Amino acid sequence: MSGLPEHAPYDRIIVTCSVPTVPWAWAEQLAPDAHLLLDLKIGNAAGNLVDLRRLPDRSARVEGRFTARWATFMTMRHDLSHDHRTPLRNRSRATDPTERTTTTPPQPWSNQRIVWFLAQFGLPHGVQIGMRLDPDTRRPTAVTLSAPDGSWTTIELDEHQGAYRVTEAGPTPLWAAVEQAHHQWITFGEPDWPRFGVTATSGRQWIWLDEPKNPIATLSR
Repeated sequence: MSGLPEHAPYDRIIVTCSVPTVPWAWAEQLAPDAHLLLDLKIGNAAGNLVDLRRLPDRSARVEGRFTARWATFMTMRHDLSHDHRTPLRNRSRATDPTERTTTTPPQPWSNQRIVWFLAQFGLPHGVQIGMRLDPDTRRPTAVTLSAPDGSWTTIELDEHQGAYRVTEAGPTPLWAAVEQAHHQWITFGEPDWPRFGVTATSGRQWIWLDEPKNPIATLSR
């Protein structure tokens, strides 16, 4: 994560792995007006390539937009001693599920990637994606979400009168975060990736819509 400062400054840095935030050491090693292309994934399959440029002024920041074409790389393997997030402690799967319906389409990580990206700001760290298969045909019948606190959600893939059946249990309503993100995306005018961008400084990183002065979420540091 520390880069190669002995050879800096660089005009271009291309990172072929995904990271949850912008490592500031990489940004510091850019020359003014230089570019850093990296795969920003703030959750499981949640994010995209972003083209960051080091601004030539004295503000010491990098800034740029996500690319129009979605892409992904393998997650960077890093020293866990430098991961400042709370360690995951998996609890037993919650019981006493409830059922309801939703109009938010399932599988946003495949079909509505921006919705899934926005949902990460309401989901706990460590949410896993799964799938339930028909035992006879081996075809998928539902998708699942599970969290380290024991919360889980199952969303049936069959649509009935514009709605999908949701079964969920546990202290965290996982699908509610996806529903809220879907509503937010529609409110924004269903933007595609290039309308979103990232600004990063040594002390703060945030996601914005259309312009850096319009932040919508802060990245964890």
